[in-house]
Amino acid sequence: MEALHSNLRKLEFPHSAEQAVNYIHTQCQKFSQSGVPSPQELSSLIEFIDEFVFSAVRGVKPGKKARRLTSIQQLQLIQVLADYFTAEQDFNLLCSVFMIIFMVQGRDIEYKVSSLARLLSYALGVNAVAILNFGGVWVTQQTPTSTHSLSVARHLVQDYICTQPHVCSALKHLPGQSPLFTTNLIAAIGELYSRVGEEPDYRGYRPPPGPVVELVTVWLRGSEGATQLSPGGQGMIPVPGTSPAASLLSWTVMSPLVGEKGETYSLLHHTLVETILGGEGEKVPLKYLTHLTEGLLAKLNSGSFTEDQTCRALDRFGQLVAAAVGGSKAKPDKDLVMLINQLPPNRLVHIVLNTIS
Repeated sequence: MEALHSNLRKLEFPHSAEQAVNYIHTQCQKFSQSGVPSPQELSSLIEFIDEFVFSAVRGVKPGKKARRLTSIQQLQLIQVLADYFTAEQDFNLLCSVFMIIFMVQGRDIEYKVSSLARLLSYALGVNAVAILNFGGVWVTQQTPTSTHSLSVARHLVQDYICTQPHVCSALKHLPGQSPLFTTNLIAAIGELYSRVGEEPDYRGYRPPPGPVVELVTVWLRGSEGATQLSPGGQGMIPVPGTSPAASLLSWTVMSPLVGEKGETYSLLHHTLVETILGGEGEKVPLKYLTHLTEGLLAKLNSGSFTEDQTCRALDRFGQLVAAAVGGSKAKPDKDLVMLINQLPPNRLVHIVLNTIS
């Protein structure tokens, strides 16, 4: 091992990174035959990755952050990783290498996650489906609501989705190509703007950028500009134990209260209702409905809104709640019913209350 380290330290970047990835590949091959690596083996490999993949300086003492790569070296690293992960090799082995390299352990986790986001941005740009599939596995392991997953989603929104022209046309086929990645990305992007993991105070609610709303709608519907969901439910992305609409509920309910109008939000709202109703065995978790109700109450109490704004927000709220808890989807929760009763009078909400109470 020391001889390997010594040889790699003599190489210039990115050649050292190329050789390091090859070594990681070999180690993962051994693990696939011998079983799960021991804590000592894993710790040693993570230190190796920190020094020879993500660091520009060799031999940094354990526990201290190494100097990060320069901008050019970062681009070189992304190319090295992209070339490796798009090679014609065993998927499971490549996935193991991916998960080891981007494991959220080591000296500089934040930098490692940002490098992952750059690699996924590259993969979106060149349609490298294999890398996106590995990314989907990574986010699944982290969960879409984790800090690291949200960091990746934020990077993709700011540095790719909102900067690329005709992004809907370019990415409209992604649900069919990489459903796991798309599903997790929708969930993470929804969390970015719905903030379900935070206090349900929407007084400072900021809507998602227009291109994000359009793209998510296209993904859920299955094709760009479609007025109906794709035949056979191709636009419906399966999410075990939940609905792909869950983290997006506040987007359309809050839009009338923040001045967002137009066909995009109307189409997204219609899509969310259809997605919830059409999701067999998939239901909206109670926490999303509770958070939405508490957030809507806070927003309505935070300022003056016209009757039309309030009515449209409450109508959309009522439609989504009716779809989520109506029929056999879920049992109504007493605390949720009490919260809904605190909303301003609305005919549709009143009908929904009578139905679920």
